[in-house]
Amino acid sequence: VTLTTGEGVSIPANALASTTPISIKLYDAKPTTSSAQSELTSIGSVAVFGPAGTQFASPVALTLSFTESDLPSGSTAEAYWLNEATGLWESVGGTVSGGTITAQVDHFTKFVVMAVQAVCGDGVVDGEEECDDGNVDNGDGCSADCGKIEAFFQCSGAPSVCEQTIEPKFSAAMFYGETDLQGSANEIWVRLSFNVPLKAGGRIHLGGFTGTGTPNSNTVPLVFTDTTMSPYLEPRGAWVQSTGTLTVTVKEEATSSLTFGFELTNPNADNGAASVTVSCTDCLDVESYSSVEFESVEVSTSILAVDYTAPTCTDADKFGADCSETCLGTVVGSLCQCEPGFFDHDCGTEGTLLGSAVQTVPANVARSVTLTTGEGVSIPANALASTTPISIKLYDAKPTTSSAQSELTSIGSVAVFGPAGTQFASPVALTLSFTESDLPSGSTAEAYWLNEATGLWESVGGTVSGGTITAQVDHFTK
Repeated sequence: VTLTTGEGVSIPANALASTTPISIKLYDAKPTTSSAQSELTSIGSVAVFGPAGTQFASPVALTLSFTESDLPSGSTAEAYWLNEATGLWESVGGTVSGGTITAQVDHFTKFVVMAVQAVCGDGVVDGEEECDDGNVDNGDGCSADCGKIEAFFQCSGAPSVCEQTIEPKFSAAMFYGETDLQGSANEIWVRLSFNVPLKAGGRIHLGGFTGTGTPNSNTVPLVFTDTTMSPYLEPRGAWVQSTGTLTVTVKEEATSSLTFGFELTNPNADNGAASVTVSCTDCLDVESYSSVEFESVEVSTSILAVDYTAPTCTDADKFGADCSETCLGTVVGSLCQCEPGFFDHDCGTEGTLLGSAVQTVPANVARSVTLTTGEGVSIPANALASTTPISIKLYDAKPTTSSAQSELTSIGSVAVFGPAGTQFASPVALTLSFTESDLPSGSTAEAYWLNEATGLWESVGGTVSGGTITAQVDHFTK
């Protein structure tokens, strides 16, 4: 049943109890409301549907019209019916299309279209409000103007009940060091995972690297596992020696993880392992008034752990059973230990870096990391305990051995696999290369690893194919 002006009702079959004379009367009247409903303004004519009080077995669709230009900015149009018992207008909502609104109702009475001006803090979600928790405070999930549900919150109901659904935090933080040699340059790798994006301009703080010999008020260059990581961070971090804190700046929004490396100098004396606190400042894309903060995490590591062992020889640079050999590295007890890039039993050979590679390898994925020269490692799935930045450094050095291993002659470059000391749950396959013409007649080629605790090279055998050898190992070292 419709009027030529557009007002009408659509009644489905069996909604009426019996055959009924349906009536519509449209009045050119825009009723005012009481002070109790001052947020309402009528913007359409009053439509009286009859018979008054008719109840329907299933909802019927009323269509009302209104003047769009009468709708105030910031208000929404809703259909209302007059509750004669209370004298108040009650909303039935409705779907707006141009200058008409259609609403589902279950009875007949007087209806009109009202402009609803939202009143923030009244506990009613209306107008352009996204929420209304009954107050005008920021930082509780619903903004002070009720116009926005704050980031990481969900709000429902009226009054709105808001709860924080996500606590931004680092879900994982892992650190790997290259060496525990006192006073040595130590390349440290960091793998951070987080459950929300870090916005550009945010600052990640790694605090607790105490005891290091790296100068204060310095900037430290960062290195990355691959070119896909480098755009996300500024190339240098700010170092503060007094607190042992490195601060790196996010250059481009990072969505879930970051892997990067930097170099610090190990302490020269006994030093406990660093307990690193990872925190983030201005890392969240939230409203300025938000109370949500990025949760910091404290990580126990083996980084910077130096167990100083005094030389057993009277002269600090002498080592060996009879103290007759000179160490060009650092004497630890009776052994000569080399800084990264130096080799030989007395650390007398400095290797030229021929090539390097770093790749982040997930724990549950089989992955190979190789150099263009052929050296590499093939890691089966689940051999790693966690996602790890796997590194290879190849040095142009053929170290000599001590008199205790005079039967050995190096015929290939030194490949340093890291992180140093990594243990595997199942063997990984290392591939090394060597110069076939350097293999003396009557000799066989085998792969060896350096046992830092004894200063001796230990064989892992291997299968030779041309100028390469492949061996199964359960840990990383030189």
